[in-house]
Amino acid sequence: MPGGFGCMINKKVGISIGIVFFILFFNSLSQSLIVISSPICGNKICEQGENIENCRIDCFIYGVVEGTLTEKDAEKIKDLRVMLRRDFLWHEIEPQKGVWDFSKYDEIINRTRQNNIPILGILDYSAEWASGHRQEEHYPPNNFDDYFNFVSKVVERYPDIKYWEVWNEEDIVDFWRPQPNAVEYTRLLKGAYNKIKEKNPDAKVALGGLVSPNYLNYLNQIYNAGGKDYFDIITIHPYSQPKSPCGSVDYECFLNCGNEYKL
Repeated sequence: MPGGFGCMINKKVGISIGIVFFILFFNSLSQSLIVISSPICGNKICEQGENIENCRIDCFIYGVVEGTLTEKDAEKIKDLRVMLRRDFLWHEIEPQKGVWDFSKYDEIINRTRQNNIPILGILDYSAEWASGHRQEEHYPPNNFDDYFNFVSKVVERYPDIKYWEVWNEEDIVDFWRPQPNAVEYTRLLKGAYNKIKEKNPDAKVALGGLVSPNYLNYLNQIYNAGGKDYFDIITIHPYSQPKSPCGSVDYECFLNCGNEYKL
């Protein structure tokens, strides 16, 4: 279970998950939130693996859990005030069209509920029957309505989840095949946003995490395609490994992003 440290920065929340970073901007003046996943605690850099007591008062952990969330994991996360970033994989939940299996996710969500752990749910990726590509979940579906139906079912089933992310790293070929396409992603985003808000008007919708070196160009393409009003949060993944995150990430660039896009 990878994890890291984050903190409150000028009433804006910092979240970290090891060397994978996220920056989230709420598209709201009354709830302006930047989530910066640098391992910072107050004005102090927290080294990975440092005693949590050094960061506990002002910081919290943002965890990523794959597989089944055990009771032991949940108890540890609860003690450390964690938000859980969790994939809701379409091909697992709807392995065949109209055949639903929430058993794995019900178990995980029940544990998070019992331990009061908030979740950022990722609605990803495709299903083999929907895209027509065997053993490859990163092709978008042939019929976007199938994905919208999946989104609707998941959000309706878990009404206490208040944060939903639409896809992940759609601006690189690894996660949107055969090539990234901001216009097509925006079409997916719009439909997913409407379904999420229909089922849970209080939920916040995040863009899938942007990760390419030209992520701002991709973001501009989303705006040009009419996507500006179809998300509440921008998510950015500024990977830095093998370098130290603080030595290689231009935080001013990310902070200025909010001003540039009038968030």
